[in-house]
Amino acid sequence: VAFKGPSVGVFRAVLPLHCIDPGSRLPVVSSLEVTASVVKQALTLYTANGAAVLDVVDFGAMYYGQSRVVSGLLTNNGPLPVSFAVIFGKDRGGATSVMTTASDLVKHGGARAGLTESAQDAEKFIMTLEPSRGTLAPGQSLTMTCTFAPPATGATAAAGASLAADAPSPSLYFKVPYFIEMVETGAKTKVTLKGEAHVPSLAFSATIFQFGPCPINSHLDMEFTVKNTNEELPATVAFGKLA
Repeated sequence: VAFKGPSVGVFRAVLPLHCIDPGSRLPVVSSLEVTASVVKQALTLYTANGAAVLDVVDFGAMYYGQSRVVSGLLTNNGPLPVSFAVIFGKDRGGATSVMTTASDLVKHGGARAGLTESAQDAEKFIMTLEPSRGTLAPGQSLTMTCTFAPPATGATAAAGASLAADAPSPSLYFKVPYFIEMVETGAKTKVTLKGEAHVPSLAFSATIFQFGPCPINSHLDMEFTVKNTNEELPATVAFGKLA
């Protein structure tokens, strides 16, 4: 007897059995009853407290050089052991990941440009979902770690360019799709990681201060204004002693 479950549910069938051998002791007509229960074999990523499904991880805004971690629970909701692999995959429309400048978001009303292939490879290290492989028994859960760590490398030049008065804050928006694939069935669970990376952006009312000739032991003051032009993040400013 062979059975193939087309969908989730309980199945029952009665198969008539006809005996064609006149010498058999079986009744001329009998039946076989076949029942089966088909359940869904699924992997689900929940929030760390297990209260909700975690399909989008929003890290929010942070500065380059900082990192943020969000944990979740990957649970095997099926009746069989499952092996999984985390895949850095393509989203609908074929985009592997997207990265956009803040000015582009304003200019195009939120439109996002696809990354080049080399940039896509870099995204794997800026946003990660770990562990990349594992096996779960029925009902077992495993802690998954989502990390966003935009590197400080390359941000220094952009920060220097933002010191001019009224300069926009250089920023990038990241959106990366990952898939948790069940090795046995090929079924995938999608998890989208997204966040913003910013460079500290300050505007100075003046950058040159000329006191002119000063008598010995005199005390002169000049005032200037420092403005944080980044609308997403606070900025801590410290000044060293010049003389």
